[in-house]
Amino acid sequence: MLLSFASLGLQGQEGMKKMRAGDRFYQEKNLNKAVEQYLLAAEDPSTQSKANYNLGVCYFRMNDLESAANAFDEALKNKQDIPSLMQSSLYNKGVILSRKNKPEESIAWYKKALALDPADKDCRFNLQKALEEKRKKEKENNKNTDQKAKNPPVDPKSMEQWLKSLQQKEQEIQQKLPP
Repeated sequence: MLLSFASLGLQGQEGMKKMRAGDRFYQEKNLNKAVEQYLLAAEDPSTQSKANYNLGVCYFRMNDLESAANAFDEALKNKQDIPSLMQSSLYNKGVILSRKNKPEESIAWYKKALALDPADKDCRFNLQKALEEKRKKEKENNKNTDQKAKNPPVDPKSMEQWLKSLQQKEQEIQQKLPP
């Protein structure tokens, strides 16, 4: 899974300085310093979206997925009609959710990202991977449910509940059958 990194043209001088400093620290792999600079750049309205996006990338690289997701959310809130930034933020939210083993949620984010850039091969690849993971999860859940139905519980109280549920299912099936 790849994350995109944005270093786009900026208008605000202060924000621009902080963005450049953050970019420099990022390139030097000094992520803590990069975060400091991007946080300062996020205070400037002209660099807010880009700074929040870059914060998300830094946090992701630091394996702080919660902060990364929040930063990408902020980048999405402060839309400045930069389709590539929006698409990358949506895609990266999908990557984070995939990392958190939440394929259903990641699928939705990948689809939103693909709507903005249908040619994004990484996004398409990760969407396929998430769909496969979702199918696996569903298959496991069905298997576990089948196992529970086949294996009765051992303690008397649970056994009694299990028998009652089987009797109820039997009655439901008999009611559906024609007389």
